[in-house]
Amino acid sequence: MRNLLFVLLTLHLTANLVSAQNHRWEVGALTGVSYYQGDLIVSDYLDPKELNFAFGVFLRNNIHPNFSLRANFMRGTISGDDQNHELRSQRGWAFSSPLTEGSFQLELDLLGHRRYRNYEFKKTISPYIFGGLGFAFTKRNVQYNFEGNEAPSEGIARDQNANANQAKFSAPVGIGIKVDLSGTWTVGAEYGWRAAFSDLLDGVSHSGNPNSNDAYSFGGITVSYRLGEVDTDQDGVVDSKDKCPEVVGYRAARGCPDIDQDGLMDDEDACPYAKGYASLNGCPDRDKDGITDEEDDCPNEPGFADFNGCPVKDSDGDGVADWEDACPDELGLPERKGCPFKDTDNDGLEDYIDECPEEVGFLFNNGCPDRDNDRVIDKEDVCPDIAGLPENKGCPEMTDWETGLLEMAGKKIAFDKESSKIKDESYLTLNKVVEIMQRYKQYHLRIEGFTDNQGNDSVNQQISESMAKSCYDYLVLMGISPDRITYKGLGESKPIASNSTLEGREANHRVEFIVYSP
Repeated sequence: MRNLLFVLLTLHLTANLVSAQNHRWEVGALTGVSYYQGDLIVSDYLDPKELNFAFGVFLRNNIHPNFSLRANFMRGTISGDDQNHELRSQRGWAFSSPLTEGSFQLELDLLGHRRYRNYEFKKTISPYIFGGLGFAFTKRNVQYNFEGNEAPSEGIARDQNANANQAKFSAPVGIGIKVDLSGTWTVGAEYGWRAAFSDLLDGVSHSGNPNSNDAYSFGGITVSYRLGEVDTDQDGVVDSKDKCPEVVGYRAARGCPDIDQDGLMDDEDACPYAKGYASLNGCPDRDKDGITDEEDDCPNEPGFADFNGCPVKDSDGDGVADWEDACPDELGLPERKGCPFKDTDNDGLEDYIDECPEEVGFLFNNGCPDRDNDRVIDKEDVCPDIAGLPENKGCPEMTDWETGLLEMAGKKIAFDKESSKIKDESYLTLNKVVEIMQRYKQYHLRIEGFTDNQGNDSVNQQISESMAKSCYDYLVLMGISPDRITYKGLGESKPIASNSTLEGREANHRVEFIVYSP
């Protein structure tokens, strides 16, 4: 009786602890069988004759979707009879004892994480494994048969004198499966084997096999019921109504974080750091005109959406509201968008519609000049003094002859032997490159230097770069913007002729001009 009271007290304290932690917890029951393994049974196989009715109750605390702590109370009978085993029938011993077990177990629910997807319950069939530690209570009741036998009286005497009725440690391990019938009810089945850390569950040790401890097991059908509403994050909103059940939040925001506490959860709040209105997606509206402060040009004055949140204003009093007045500080006429008649450059186009009000232009160019008459206004024309094409930013298209001239120019530029100094006769060619670059200002130029393979690779690399830079320096000196030119030395990497002849080496010692549009 004292043992039963101890187990019930343990279950009661555990229930209080679970309730205090506010986790989802369950109560359940098991009905099935108990089975014993020890000195009075052949343990190589399961003998149905030694199965006994058993039952139990348990309390489960789901600390995680896949992990639970469980308190168990089990009650059954263990028995063994030599008459049920041919090898031991001549000995004729037997025992039967009630067994009470109280234990704490850790349970791994293998598919428990599938039960609450996106914070919604899903019926799940999930296997589980468990292990733990407990106490087993038995009552010695051994029947010895001395008739026709030389009983091991010394061993029996030692067993009878042993305190076999005291509590014994046990270590339950086992497997099971749970089937969700609903969000609260589950059924299942489990089997658990127990190591008893004692050889006196059956009252037989020294008179039997003292080198092997007894064991027992429980197995059967389980039913459990989940109690109460869960509030995982303990924010006062139960999980079934909590949109953010694992994050502390506010009731007004359905259990989700709400930094500005405006009743709108942060992930739905367009302005999570400023208290606002649900009708404006959580954004503030200081003047309460229905336009968020961020979109309101006049956030401190009630206004109208058509006026970007501002009241109707007419600063110059000309009858044209400021928001549509092209000249809000000058008295003007409505037909001129609130501007007075003014044509600063006297080109026949009033200033308020003249894109170049201080330069004489043409009506078809919105009042802007076009010196070369190529229909590209001067301020957008890269070549304002040379008629060109709109697609070339007002510059003419380079001719095939000029393109070919640039390709040939690099091969005609000569340098002193093993040097980057340009020979005098090469400046005529460079001047033609200058002319082309001045005419076609929409293009950029890349200068690449090369050498033959004579000498040290590193020295050749330096020479090739110096050759390209010499050409670059001259073009800049002649007025070509350095922003339009780049140079690079590539050493002996790209020969265009054989380096085995003098003529080939001279051809490889060169620069190349590559024109391109940026």
